[in-house]
Amino acid sequence: MRPAVNGTALRLASRQVDIITLNADHTDGTDDSTDRAGNFVKDNSYRNVYDAWHRLVKVRASADSRAVTIQTAEFDATGRRIQKVVTNSGDLDATTVYLYDGQQIIETRDGSSNVVAQFIHGTQYIDELVMARITAKGDFYYHQDADFNCVFGNLEGNYSGDAVAGPNDLNVDPQLDNERIHLQRSSPCVDPGDPNLDPLPDETEIDNEDRIQNDRLDIGAVETPLTACEGDANGDGEVDPLDSGYVLARFDCPVGIGDPACDAADVNMDGEVNPLDSGFVRARFGECP
Repeated sequence: MRPAVNGTALRLASRQVDIITLNADHTDGTDDSTDRAGNFVKDNSYRNVYDAWHRLVKVRASADSRAVTIQTAEFDATGRRIQKVVTNSGDLDATTVYLYDGQQIIETRDGSSNVVAQFIHGTQYIDELVMARITAKGDFYYHQDADFNCVFGNLEGNYSGDAVAGPNDLNVDPQLDNERIHLQRSSPCVDPGDPNLDPLPDETEIDNEDRIQNDRLDIGAVETPLTACEGDANGDGEVDPLDSGYVLARFDCPVGIGDPACDAADVNMDGEVNPLDSGFVRARFGECP
């Protein structure tokens, strides 16, 4: 039994049997990347395992014959995910424990019970986050409004209840990277944020970079810098074979954890440094003055 938080007891669910009900020959016309319940179970990199309640409990590496486990998750009796463990993933290995008040996450801790982040919610909506206190980065405040947002992918419309879309809202694919936080450079959410925002002195975004870049706010928690020379990974003002070498030397290095060299090598901003970045550079040879 885990300690109660604001009167809510967090309890580990009993061990569940991993179930995947693939239709082996898919004679019914279903996609073999999903099971009969519609759960996404595999792609070229990963295999997902679900329990009887269709909750993702394990992720394995597809290409590895030993079926190395990449991630596991545990849920409490009410269906809330209370722990995630990432393994066999280098610097990404970590245990995250989630603490709740009702259905709202109010705190996360690491595997040693150290506080990683705390969250304060508003009173109007279940997802009305107003502040996040990130131990390693400081306090961040969220302004809730009905304008300058991206409301892509909502099946029942842009908003629910009495709320309506603002005149500057976007309903487009934000083109997030693999971390689901950062925008790719080609994202339509780069620069269409509130033009009247006046940042506080020394105010930064979640990566501790300037809150506004390129003279206009992005939609989202992170600003996406646009360089004058796309593909200029080493920052020398030219796109040439030196940039290809710069990217090649950093294949598979972790992006988005504070390493500027790795972040610069991810020239296509998809959250990874891989051959796609090399192709991105080569396609732009000689474009910069």
